Amino acid sequence: MWCVPHPKKPNYTLVLLDTEGLGDVEKGDNQNDSWIFALAILLSSTFVYNSMGTINQQAMDQLQYPFYFVWTLRDFSLELEADGQPISADEYLQNSLKLKQGKGD
Repeated sequence: MWCVPHPKKPNYTLVLLDTEGLGDVEKGDNQNDSWIFALAILLSSTFVYNSMGTINQQAMDQLQYPFYFVWTLRDFSLELEADGQPISADEYLQNSLKLKQGKGD
């Protein structure tokens, strides 16, 4: 954790909190991930989620919280298309975040 002056508001300070990554196979315990994730969410007004690869259902399930959210994708390697047509990375993200019909009763 560290504090830095706000770049545009002279009387404000940003408190930055960096946590270890989730899904560490060395720990082998989802409870540890849950505690870290919950603490980070509770302490944050803006949450930056840094992930590698593609957006998947597990990530979507974990991120259903009402806060200001920034999702950073690294090493993204899918062919970006929808219905056989090329799309931008932004369009891909918007398509991935659309609500879908559930399978419940």
